[in-house]
Amino acid sequence: MVHSGIYIHIPYCKRKCTYCNFHFSTQFNTLKALLEALHTEIMNRALEIPDILVDTIYFGGGTPSVLSPTHIESLLHTVYSRYPVQPCAEITLECNPDDLNREYLQDLHSIGINRLSIGIQSFSDRDLQWMNRAHNANQSKEALTLAAATGFDNISCDLIFGIPGATDTEWLQHLGILYDNGVPHISCYALTVEEMTLLEHRIRHQQMPALSEEDSIRQMLLMFDSMTHHGYEAYEISNYCLPGHRAVHNSNYWKGLPYLGFGPSAHSYYGNTRRWNLSNNQLYSDAVKNGKLYYESETLTRRDRFNEFLMINLRRIEGIRIAELEQDFEEYARDTLLELNRLQSEGLIAVNEESYTLTKEGKLLSDSVIRNLFQI
Repeated sequence: MVHSGIYIHIPYCKRKCTYCNFHFSTQFNTLKALLEALHTEIMNRALEIPDILVDTIYFGGGTPSVLSPTHIESLLHTVYSRYPVQPCAEITLECNPDDLNREYLQDLHSIGINRLSIGIQSFSDRDLQWMNRAHNANQSKEALTLAAATGFDNISCDLIFGIPGATDTEWLQHLGILYDNGVPHISCYALTVEEMTLLEHRIRHQQMPALSEEDSIRQMLLMFDSMTHHGYEAYEISNYCLPGHRAVHNSNYWKGLPYLGFGPSAHSYYGNTRRWNLSNNQLYSDAVKNGKLYYESETLTRRDRFNEFLMINLRRIEGIRIAELEQDFEEYARDTLLELNRLQSEGLIAVNEESYTLTKEGKLLSDSVIRNLFQI
């Protein structure tokens, strides 16, 4: 059997966040047609990966929690009708705090959602307003309480650091709220400037100063120490968990396992092939409905696969395993090991008998460290 994951993209949000460049729409008039296209795509691609066994299903976005439980259950039913799904499969729904009331959470639990990924981002109303989020801090706290009360014990929360005006003390307080609520998985991301966002527009037109890299680095270091002190494992640069609570879906991505992505802009990967769907709701829906091509694809070269191997594994706690490097990418192994040893001498890489991993200092400079190792 080929262990695989399924990703379902729900490209709708109530608002456009200041920093976000993901594919989504705030116009819900295309929802009916898009859901029909999703069902069609899910059904039509059932034979794409021979002997598939689905270990994880992940509803991402956008904001999947804008869907009703009936819509979500219907999509799950289509998946189960066409794909063999593990009885203990991890089934995750990304959601926002303002969508989570007791009845909605109970319905999610009853239809088989067993993991929530809650987009909290901050427990400061000032930060949330600046980011143009639809929820407030009290709604975030209430969502955590309600999720636990309705039987969800596998919860992940997203936080953002490096927000203009946010102090180090506030950052540690936000982490502390998650610790106090026993949240077993936390994803933390530095605020970054992406093209075609309101944040990029404001900085480019000098409506606000550039983001402080110094603040982000300092808060990242505080996060490293705080997470370790509270028993969280830094199993990937941006992801922390209590024992036994690694995200199975994302972990399988990082292990190089195949996955099928359904919906606008969703990516799929199997063997040496990667494909991605159209990033336009109407064009995607029309193409699927009319049996036209709605995706592009590429065959990954050896160099592509090697660079991806480096990028993914250096971000993980396991690092680059020497035996795997030499076995799978023999032609690149010698030069890569020489460069890794050089980076070790600079204090950016740690090495043991089995693997190379990023040091704390290396994590702060992970992008440049990885670029140094890429085969161009």
